[in-house]
Amino acid sequence: MIAPAVMGSSRSVTSATLGATLIESIFNILILIGVSTFWLGAFVGLFITLAIAFDRVIAQLGSKN
Repeated sequence: MIAPAVMGSSRSVTSATLGATLIESIFNILILIGVSTFWLGAFVGLFITLAIAFDRVIAQLGSKN
């Protein structure tokens, strides 16, 4: 979701918007339940890293066909 913007992929703007909305929604929920700001930043970094890894795996699987 976020990975297309980072990797220069040709995915849609809708996917990027959906990814940003998902991150922001989860971020807001974590704030509401009282998670510290350190862990909020760590979560966002982890989420973006996982999104990029997921995008690369999907791209690799798609290129094998």
